[in-house]
Amino acid sequence: MQYLIWSNEHEAWWGPGECGYVTVISKAGRYSRERAEAICKRANVVQDHLGVEPHEVMVLAPEEQAEKIREYLVLALRIIPPQNPDITLSDTEKVSAFDKLQNILYDENKASKIAFPNSWR
Repeated sequence: MQYLIWSNEHEAWWGPGECGYVTVISKAGRYSRERAEAICKRANVVQDHLGVEPHEVMVLAPEEQAEKIREYLVLALRIIPPQNPDITLSDTEKVSAFDKLQNILYDENKASKIAFPNSWR
């Protein structure tokens, strides 16, 4: 997955190759998760210690977000009860699709998964 880095300090995106800043998201640099984490960690040492807004923040690239949304929609269509009663999913298939959907929506920057109502299972 590719990430962009937003600079709160410069109010712009990091450019490609860690050079400069750009205001147009399509021109922003793309970084691996590991590289983006390292950049943000290095840039935010003081802010983390003081508990204030970080200077740099990593954000999932828009093209990666679009792919996750597409996967979400495909699985959501499998979970939502169909209008045609001839098309049915077994309980096992529904739970499997639900679990996959929850994994897709898992926010890697938080410790917990998005909660869905039990009635959705």
